[in-house]
Amino acid sequence: MVEALTAHELTAATDLSEVTSDALLLHPAGQIVSINSSVNKIEVITLPDAAVADDVAPLSQAYGGGGIRPGLMDGPTLAALAPDGTILVLESVNNRIQAFDLNANAVPKFQKAYFFPLKQQTVTQYLSFAVEYTGYMYVLSKAGAPGSETFTLDIYTPQGSWLTSTTGLVAAQLAVNYWRDIFAENFQVLELPDGSLPARTEPSISHWIPSTP
Repeated sequence: MVEALTAHELTAATDLSEVTSDALLLHPAGQIVSINSSVNKIEVITLPDAAVADDVAPLSQAYGGGGIRPGLMDGPTLAALAPDGTILVLESVNNRIQAFDLNANAVPKFQKAYFFPLKQQTVTQYLSFAVEYTGYMYVLSKAGAPGSETFTLDIYTPQGSWLTSTTGLVAAQLAVNYWRDIFAENFQVLELPDGSLPARTEPSISHWIPSTP
């Protein structure tokens, strides 16, 4: 059975420093969805129609817990919304992506399975997770020692099968648009036209265009 706790009960049972969000989603149905890897929980809160005072603000509901069974998680690190509103959670310890509804019930989305395994590979950190409009899933990860990391972008089909990998996408976060173009926050230092560095450096965004089928 999936455990349900109020936000107050979760806070009382856990140190406040442990309940910060690892990923935060705005659901089209009007809910905020948060995941936390330290306690393996999903929190869901329904937004009020207008701003309200703190003492009457709605409380979130916390669901889940540690484990490998459907509805349980281990290391929920990243999350994304599927086109139909299903919540997809990447579990770094269980090495899988699991599907949930807004009540944190596991959903048999992947060919009647609640989750599917990620590709077996050495991963130091999962960095970003995005889903495009037909359901293809993009997972960015890195491996190796600082300064010599290998960055890998894996793409999975809507059914949960690994499709392809691309290395060398050196980025921290990514987003995918309707045409499957990737916009990535990267680590490239922008230079002036003469090749020198500006007085103030700025983050840069790269645009990756997929090959024509």
